[in-house]
Amino acid sequence: MLSSFFLCKAFFGYIMHTMIKLFLWVLGICISMYWTLGGAQAQILDDTTQQIYGPKTTEFFLEKSLLDDSGIQSTVDTSIQNFHRYTYPQRHQNQYQDLGVIGTAMRPVFFELPTQIGARLGLDNYRLLGHLPENVKYYNTKSPFTQAYYVQGSNSDQELTFLYARNINERWNVGFKYGRVTSNRQFGSAFSEDRLGDAIRFLLFTSYQSENKKYQLLYHFAHLNLSMGETGGVEPNPELPNNGLFSFREVDARLKQTADSRESISSQYLFHQYSLNPAFTVFQRLDIRRQLDSFVDTNLGLNAAFYPLTQDNVSGRSPTGEQGSFRVYNFNAQRTDEQTIYNTIENTAGFKGKLEKFNYRVYFKTRLYRWTSSYENATLRELAPDSSIASQSQINKRILGGLDNMLGGTLFYQFSDSSRLEADAEILLGDNYKLRGTFRNKNLEAGFESMLYAPSLFQQRFISNHFNWENNFGNTLVNQLQGSITLQTRNRNFVLKPQGAYTVINNLVYLDTLARPQQTADFIQLIRLGAGLDFKFGPLRGRNLFFLTANTGNNFLRIPEIFVNAQVYCQDCFLKQFLQSQFGVDIHYKSGYFADAYMPVSKQFYLQDSFFVQGYAVIDLFLNVKVKNLRLFLKISQANQAPDSGYITTPGYPGAPRSFIFGVDWMFFK
Repeated sequence: MLSSFFLCKAFFGYIMHTMIKLFLWVLGICISMYWTLGGAQAQILDDTTQQIYGPKTTEFFLEKSLLDDSGIQSTVDTSIQNFHRYTYPQRHQNQYQDLGVIGTAMRPVFFELPTQIGARLGLDNYRLLGHLPENVKYYNTKSPFTQAYYVQGSNSDQELTFLYARNINERWNVGFKYGRVTSNRQFGSAFSEDRLGDAIRFLLFTSYQSENKKYQLLYHFAHLNLSMGETGGVEPNPELPNNGLFSFREVDARLKQTADSRESISSQYLFHQYSLNPAFTVFQRLDIRRQLDSFVDTNLGLNAAFYPLTQDNVSGRSPTGEQGSFRVYNFNAQRTDEQTIYNTIENTAGFKGKLEKFNYRVYFKTRLYRWTSSYENATLRELAPDSSIASQSQINKRILGGLDNMLGGTLFYQFSDSSRLEADAEILLGDNYKLRGTFRNKNLEAGFESMLYAPSLFQQRFISNHFNWENNFGNTLVNQLQGSITLQTRNRNFVLKPQGAYTVINNLVYLDTLARPQQTADFIQLIRLGAGLDFKFGPLRGRNLFFLTANTGNNFLRIPEIFVNAQVYCQDCFLKQFLQSQFGVDIHYKSGYFADAYMPVSKQFYLQDSFFVQGYAVIDLFLNVKVKNLRLFLKISQANQAPDSGYITTPGYPGAPRSFIFGVDWMFFK
């Protein structure tokens, strides 16, 4: 008991000592920046650029602004709210599960509908690292705009983003964005800063408007190139506490640095429209996309224990000629070297208009797709000419492709009190459909969505050195109701937002405990109830989110019953005349559950029943600061970590240990 007391005292003493040092360090930087920038301004009193241009004169808009004819433009974000949440799950309210390191594969914690009907690849667990078309920002700058963002994360992980945009004239803007995310191995390495992942992102964008404002054009080119060393998780070591899950440098990885994967996505995106009058505008959207996924393991003998047993369905026999043999490979016992390439050309053309407060949009969409799987030639030659496969080329290159035709439309009505009623529909001719209806006003939001969609191409057909299937699954039907209501005091010091969702799923396709797709005829119901709670008491602020989930599909959908985000901070508690600041604590908690495991070969998460992920509260201490156009955060992640303990993000993958993290974002307007 006494030893526990001294341990706690030492722990909190360490935390307080560290935070005091950080506070003094930031204080010195902020005062220095204030006098430097303030002095520079005082010396350039006649420089109008310095005085006029800034965040309020630099605006951006999304494609949706043109599509809805809303004309909504926003100024660049200079808020320090949640600025310290730098990892991708944290940026999305911790509602994603990753592999414990920034830039790794992610899946949603809660059930999500696909983003499209018709043909889709289904290999999208790196989707959030790229530039999604609906999130690309197009700028309108009065002066050249530059933004630099840098984070030094745990375990020397880094993220760097550089943005530049400027107007050629008042109607034409161009810009680019470059980013790089690098991460190091937490375990399975004999030395520090052993590179695990490296993601390079590039975006080139432009927007144009004719002089009479009838013609408008948006275009961007986006590229993501990611390489990832696959670890397979921690190799359990019973001689270490907790089987070595939190021993990091003392344990090995299940895949012994011989396995790597890569994902490369390139897209060109064009949207343009011509308005004959407010009631009739024609538009076109063209999206050309290429995605490459590859997996290489140069030593299967060393890593054989990691891969699931697989029947040799390709040749139908073992090296000794026995029928129906099981092993961990299909083609090559020594190495795996395979890749798939998915190409799509999606064209949407239609017309839209606005009649007072009534808006409509009708379109026809075609999607031409081609998915090619290819394998190392040397591997395939090992199959004898008398193989049961009719043609050697069927293994060497397998192609799946086709053409989808869809008809869709949107109707919405804007009420005088800012309420909005909207209905969307999209139908794949002869098959799938997507229907959605929503109502929003300042206090209430309610929606209904129904979607009938086909299994992904990956779920239907996949062949590799470790897996081989060809399925004929039926469509999945999902109906979902959701709503929320905002309750607040007159001065907005207390805001409560109860919310809920009810989802019914028929014929769900999932990945079983062998990481192979299956379809269940079970009727699955999900009920999620929760609330957001924000409060203000003087300088004290709180932002909280709670969810309770009831799930009748526990065997097929693994979702934690309790989900909590809690944040309490002090707003502008020091040096208010010099800077803006937030000093506080972030808490994230999920109750224990059998979280999905990860399969590097297919970059997919799948069901498992052997590893129960214990509930754990991750506590982060943070300090966010803003001085003029400079934002800075300092953070101690997992400040509550005790010796030989921690939390698990995905079975076998521990979250980052307690560490000091800092980030900076600086904007320039000339």
